[in-house]
Amino acid sequence: MSYPDHSDQRPLSPVVESELSGDQRELLQSARDIALRRLSRSQQTRAQLEKALAGKEIPDEVAAAVLDRFEEVGLVDDQAYVAAFLESCRATPGRSRRWINHRLVSKGVDRELVQSGVAEISDEEELASAVALLRRKGQFDPSNRKEVNRRYALLARRGFTPNTISTALAEAQHEQDGAEESTDWDTVVSP
Repeated sequence: MSYPDHSDQRPLSPVVESELSGDQRELLQSARDIALRRLSRSQQTRAQLEKALAGKEIPDEVAAAVLDRFEEVGLVDDQAYVAAFLESCRATPGRSRRWINHRLVSKGVDRELVQSGVAEISDEEELASAVALLRRKGQFDPSNRKEVNRRYALLARRGFTPNTISTALAEAQHEQDGAEESTDWDTVVSP
């Protein structure tokens, strides 16, 4: 019995699958089960699934066949993954373009795809994210250098540029000053 050549990386069709030995069919089904289990927990990139299958000692050609089929039917879609990841990051303050880029690349997403997704984030959006994180962390005393340095370090760890950090700190301080002034005014006016 000759085995089909999978060097072209196309998914196995039912006809080809029926020509496989029992062990090979078990391996194929095992690869499907592993990938489906991971996908049932959360959306995954192709690279994440490849790594998981390799960790379970699934041969590369079997993993490629299963993942190609999953891509064909839309179960694995790195572009959709990037879009969902960006949507999630926009909803959570404190995510810089640099941080998002690093996270997506570490998940095995193609760099060009990552860069095109990250390019959608404007400077204003990134600044708003930094300011929102500072707001979430609460008020700080701008005259206390230690507090300012902590806030600066927080934003730097999240991948914001020094210029964005300085602007965000100034905006947060301005908002804070405005809130204190309105609070003082409310106190004076109220009976």
